[in-house]
Amino acid sequence: MKVLLLLDNEVYNDKRAINELQLFQEMQLNVTIVHRVEAGKPQEDTFMGYPMKRLYHPDLHKIKFRKERRALIDKIAALDFNVLLCHNHLMYFIAREVKKRKPHIILIYESRELYHAWPINYSSNSLSLKIKTWLVRKYEIYRERKDSHLLDVLLTVCESLGEILGPYFHVKHAPVIIRSIPRLESITQKSDYLRTKFSIPASTKILLFSGANIYPKTRNIEPAIDQIGNQPDKCLVILAANNRHRAAVEQYAKDRAYTNIYFHDRVAIKE
Repeated sequence: MKVLLLLDNEVYNDKRAINELQLFQEMQLNVTIVHRVEAGKPQEDTFMGYPMKRLYHPDLHKIKFRKERRALIDKIAALDFNVLLCHNHLMYFIAREVKKRKPHIILIYESRELYHAWPINYSSNSLSLKIKTWLVRKYEIYRERKDSHLLDVLLTVCESLGEILGPYFHVKHAPVIIRSIPRLESITQKSDYLRTKFSIPASTKILLFSGANIYPKTRNIEPAIDQIGNQPDKCLVILAANNRHRAAVEQYAKDRAYTNIYFHDRVAIKE
């Protein structure tokens, strides 16, 4: 059996993908990874002993990259595999288009969220941009659900999600519940990295937010900052990608003169 793993994130920071690859190793499966292009890295590479192909632009999700999405579909359809496993709504769309050309393959979609129920991040006060954002989200929701008859297996992480996603996608079989339990990590010594980095006293309790990204006005991060801001013996450390979204959250804390809110770039799993 030849499995093609279609990733939407950098594999080095995707614990879900790493756990799956470790499982594939135990099962001795023939796996190829399809990955985004990375500056300075070759198109053909290996990760955890598996061949990895960097085939698509990191901004593939943007509407204007329609030609690039079609080109990726062509590239994947030309590969030799029996099972196609994908993780997010965009890659699920790509995978369905591939299955239309290769109807014999088994298509597996691992969905760990209710994408159709995600809150919209209105980071701008522009009415036209808000309308555009709403329209794009509606289209993406439609695209995720379209052609769901092509889906063979749906994976998710709990019964409650399965009860919603199964009927939503009209799956042929009951969703497979795989849980989301992290592997046991051996911790041999306590790390004071954050305390050293930000000169946080040992008596101060640290509240940690860790995510790929953090967005303003979306997930109640501002009330959390206000609750912790300038509280004695408490601080908040936010680990997230350093981009314009995080900059807006940083500015929120700065405008209120909070001195115990710290920001750090996201940390790779290997670190």
